[in-house]
Amino acid sequence: MAWGSGSGSGISAFSSSSERSARPTFEPDRVVLGAVAAVHVAHLLCTAWVPGLADLYILDSRVYDEMADAFVASGFFAGDEAFGHAPLYPLWLAALRRLSSWPLIPLVLQVAMGVLNAALVGAIARRVFDARAAAPAIALYGLYAPAAMLETKLMASTLGVTLALAALRLLVETRPGVRPGACVVAGVALGAACLVRPNTLLFVPFAALFVVVARGGLRAAGAWVSAALFLAGTVLVIAPVSLRNHVVSGDFVLVTAHGGMTLYQSNNEQAEGIYSPIPGAVGNPRVLAERLREQAEAESGEAMRLPEVDRMYRDRALAFLASDFGRTARLLGRKLRFWFGNDEVSTEYTLPTERALTPTLWLMPVPFALVLALAGLGLHRAVTARRFGAPAAVLAAFVLANLASVLLFYFSSRYRLPAVPVLCVFAGYGFSSVRERFEAKRWDRGGWLVLGLGLAVFSWLPISDDADRYAFHQWYNYGVAQHERGEFEAAVESFERALVGMRDHWHVHLALGRAYATVDRLEEALARYRRAVEMRPQSRNAREGVESVRARIEGRGSP
Repeated sequence: MAWGSGSGSGISAFSSSSERSARPTFEPDRVVLGAVAAVHVAHLLCTAWVPGLADLYILDSRVYDEMADAFVASGFFAGDEAFGHAPLYPLWLAALRRLSSWPLIPLVLQVAMGVLNAALVGAIARRVFDARAAAPAIALYGLYAPAAMLETKLMASTLGVTLALAALRLLVETRPGVRPGACVVAGVALGAACLVRPNTLLFVPFAALFVVVARGGLRAAGAWVSAALFLAGTVLVIAPVSLRNHVVSGDFVLVTAHGGMTLYQSNNEQAEGIYSPIPGAVGNPRVLAERLREQAEAESGEAMRLPEVDRMYRDRALAFLASDFGRTARLLGRKLRFWFGNDEVSTEYTLPTERALTPTLWLMPVPFALVLALAGLGLHRAVTARRFGAPAAVLAAFVLANLASVLLFYFSSRYRLPAVPVLCVFAGYGFSSVRERFEAKRWDRGGWLVLGLGLAVFSWLPISDDADRYAFHQWYNYGVAQHERGEFEAAVESFERALVGMRDHWHVHLALGRAYATVDRLEEALARYRRAVEMRPQSRNAREGVESVRARIEGRGSP
């Protein structure tokens, strides 16, 4: 199998077929891209139409909002600690806010990025495989609802995907004869992607190795120069962040300082493979690091800097992973199952909740199970047809690096998202190969069909009820945010939706009691407060709520 055989034949076939006809030809990928753009714009309009939804920030989106405000007020060197969250997205938000405070501006641009991402998926599929793979690849990614959902949220996911796909698009064009400067640009794009999603750093060495192979191989001096230029572009982008971290904190922190804490959050006695609060600490991302520092200082009896705290929790996580091989294997297996599963488990924003608010997400029905099944067929076809060249290999390496980061930390739908457009490239090729077999009525031994159906069924089988559970948690988080900004009727509705699936959570009863009391629904408020007291008698807020509401009811009854 020749490394270079994967991409050139597809391009040649497409070029020769184009040259045979001087008449304009129907280009399905453009039509599909236009349909994708229409659907994504419709979802943006639907999001803007729902009152208060476009700027309803929870968890990480609130962190990005606050970081952006800090950058606007104090500049790049705001704060006195190394970055706890990747900084490029809030920097981008800050730049936009200097132009306008209209909250829809980043969402409009993110929807445009989402359409661009679909176009990049098609371009990569055309370059790595053939023209027939482009349209289905665009359709699969463009109609994948989790991607469109995050385009209309103040989340870094869409920007991260755009930068990663831009880097991959440049990388798959790397070959002898292409100007080395293109390697620098690819490195800059990948470095920027690392400043949005730091786990992308795992892919950097594989990308550099690909540049060496694609530019002539291990014995070609020019190939190593190209790889060095690629890495220089990556370092050029990341270095200012590392320098800023050192200036403000005195410690060397490459991008973010919370990797060890997240590693422990992902690998401890109570870890389940998805997000769960660290034992003994709240899960709110805005205050988590400080709570962990307080916990560490209480144990050590001395003041600690955040990098020291981070190292302490990193060591605890590594000790946990090394202490019991069977337990570690089960935890990794659970993370692996989540990554391959169709369930879109996510901490911040979930499809059930967002589809209830914005029905336009139902226009994007492609499930992950379908993408995975067709990607498996595409990979099978590429290998058996000797089309698995270096460009296909670097795409596969990107997916594996994403999977490795999930195994190292924990699964969330948005953490898997960067791998989905790359899987759609393979899936587009898989779809075109299935279509060719149907058109030719050529079934061979049918092993390919068993492979595809097996992957789809494996992915579709339910893992747990976590996806629904997180949907109810999102309603609760929405209620908290709405109550904080004075939208009390909306908060009541959100808390009521949350209570359907969280009746065993005392704090939901407490929050709903407070919301009912605010809108003067006192009898219902008293019932919720009393339930909160029954579930958690030591809660001072719940007991005071009962007394306060009871006094208001008695006051109404007095002459």
